[in-house]
Amino acid sequence: MARPLTNLLKKDAIWSWTSEAQQAFEAIKSSLQSAPILALPDEDRPFSVVCDASDFAIGCALLQADAEGRERVVSFQSR
Repeated sequence: MARPLTNLLKKDAIWSWTSEAQQAFEAIKSSLQSAPILALPDEDRPFSVVCDASDFAIGCALLQADAEGRERVVSFQSR
């Protein structure tokens, strides 16, 4: 999501605010304004982990199915 903006921070980058950078900025603002709804963990139900990685970031989510079988996010992690 933030890659167009982080590319602007590289040592030899030419600083040019593009429409792609503006879209990334707006997406980040929107994400920060709407907090994710996290489920409380239920120790009696199994958990699952979803992971994603690239050359520049990693992330994962801890999920758990609720009583209706819908997967709910218990926690997010990234770096």
